Order: sequence, then C-alpha cells, then structure tokens
Amino acid sequence: MIRFTFMFLALLALAPVHADAFSLDLQRSEISFYVPAKITNVRGYFRKYTVKDLAFDAKKGLASLRGTVAINTASVFTRDRKRDAHLRADDFFYTDKFPEATAKVTDLTVMTADFYQVTVVLQIRDKTKIYQIPVKIEFPDKDTLRAMGTIVINRGDFDLTGNHIANIIMKDDVEVNFRLVFVR
Repeated sequence: MIRFTFMFLALLALAPVHADAFSLDLQRSEISFYVPAKITNVRGYFRKYTVKDLAFDAKKGLASLRGTVAINTASVFTRDRKRDAHLRADDFFYTDKFPEATAKVTDLTVMTADFYQVTVVLQIRDKTKIYQIPVKIEFPDKDTLRAMGTIVINRGDFDLTGNHIANIIMKDDVEVNFRLVFVR
C-alpha cells in the first residue's frame, strides 16, 4: 500500500532547482490505494505524510536528488471505521510498533522529457524491498512541481495479510496512486 510513497520521492528528485526551495503542498497532494476483492473493493488513502532528508546538488543535476517520504501509517483512511481500526492492528500495519512506512529515493534516471525511473527502497513494518518506479513529472509553472504515478505492490511482501476472514477474498496486489505537488 505504501508504494505510492516512492512516487512522492521521485517528484522531489526531479526539481530543476535546489530541492530545499520546494515544500510539499498537502492540500493538492494525495497518496491513495485500491485493493480489488470478490465482494467489495477497498479504496483508501493516507492523510499524513512528510518528506525527510531532501537533498539536491544543482551542479550534478536531477540524478543527484535524494530524500525519503515518511507515511504515518495510523493515518490510513478507507471511510469505514472498523476496517481502518483493523488496518492499524498488529496483523496489518501494526501502527503501535511501526508508526511509519518509508520510501527512500536512491537513484533517478531520465527516461523521456516527462518520465523518470526512480529507484526506491520501500520499508513497511520491518520488511524492505527495492522498486523501480516510472514517474511523470510536470512543471506547470516555475513555482510548482508535480509528480504522478501508479505502482502495484504485493501486500504479502510486507506481511500486510491480516488474519481476518475477509483477507481470503481480497487480492494480494495493491494499486497505489500518488499525486504529489511541491511549491516554492
């Protein structure tokens, strides 16, 4: 579910100016997820996330951008209080023990004028996996940077399988979408 965090980091990596000049605009940004199921599909998002350790060397270009997106896992919201409480429990995010999921950008490669491949180390709970994520980056104006993308993660890779009967009908693949907007 947290793969969408990678996209956020990728957005930061594409800034053509000093990265510290940009800040995340939470009002226009979103990290959401979708899990197909046999009875009811699950859609949700995270209400709280930040960017940490943002660094960029203008002399080396966009490939030098590094940073970490930190998601407050307790901020998960699916519009169903019982489900949200279950997602915070120890058989899913276990927010008491693992209050944060992170996506750390370790590499950035230009693919085309608008698309970049971002290498991200995703950590959810105590599990870590490396992903290559395609990210679309736009500069609608000189003071705005926007990154968008989608990635599919397997929730079993991060022990997000739960022990509830509903998990039998849920698919393992989680589609994570992100739209991150940065402003100066």
